[in-house]
Amino acid sequence: MPSMPNILSGNVKTRPALISNKAAASGLAGAAASQPKAAVDPKPINDGQLPSSLQAAMEELTGDVVIMGGYRGSILRATKTKRQVWVPVKVGLNIRKVDLEVGLEPEDEERMEETIYPSGMLTNIGPVDISRRLFKRLNECENAKSGKLRVWDYGYDWRLSPHLLARKLTKFLEGLPSNQPSKDGSVQAPGGALVIAHSLGGLITRHVVNHRPELFSGVIYAGVPQACVNILGPLRNGDAVLLSQRVLTAQVNFTLRTSFVLLPEDGACFIDIKTREKYPTTGSNTAGHPVPTLLYPRKTQSSKAA
Repeated sequence: MPSMPNILSGNVKTRPALISNKAAASGLAGAAASQPKAAVDPKPINDGQLPSSLQAAMEELTGDVVIMGGYRGSILRATKTKRQVWVPVKVGLNIRKVDLEVGLEPEDEERMEETIYPSGMLTNIGPVDISRRLFKRLNECENAKSGKLRVWDYGYDWRLSPHLLARKLTKFLEGLPSNQPSKDGSVQAPGGALVIAHSLGGLITRHVVNHRPELFSGVIYAGVPQACVNILGPLRNGDAVLLSQRVLTAQVNFTLRTSFVLLPEDGACFIDIKTREKYPTTGSNTAGHPVPTLLYPRKTQSSKAA
């Protein structure tokens, strides 16, 4: 590969925007999915008073609402100790050690919960709010207090293969009250859950929507990527967690299956800034079976001798 100073990110072909295929059954599920103004109000949100459009939407919101984060956006805990391994401040300060590496065999993923399991969305990092205020306001609205609205904090192990994460999300949605059949065997109205999915969570949700649309009353996609070539930086060099360089090393990032989902499907990542020659990546980032790109060529006998 040419020297890195001459390499720039190339233009990546975009895919069509991710939009739910199924209209919301009723209530805010429909308002939020079909009327962006109800979901995103241009007025600033103050702690004392909600924007009128958001307040009106929350008054109509009933049923099940599932909120899920994105890449690295769920809390992970050690199965034996229940201690948080992603991401406690002590780890970032090099006071504690954790191992987030995933074995490269399929059975390593299937058995992951024997060692590490997800325990909800990462709602904040210290004083930095991610979704804590959203959960607070939904849980404090009248419909939630009366039991008409059920708010679910969905965490998942963002390190694993998308097809496994989609399977787990499907199972979770199937168990929600809004997806339970009535006595006559039909699904109670309004059927399906409203899912608010951020980033990677939106890609996982989209996979489930394609296979089981009846589980949804609507989907709100928040910042869902079409591709993210920036993932090549962590794959090649690792990245820091606060002050620690030992948590997400290049080797660890290489074992995270979802890292490869963020690569562009056509491989368009880099170009030479002088010659405009393209340097595509190789490999597959399909939802079913991601194949890691060989970023670190094995040393041959000749290279060792040299």
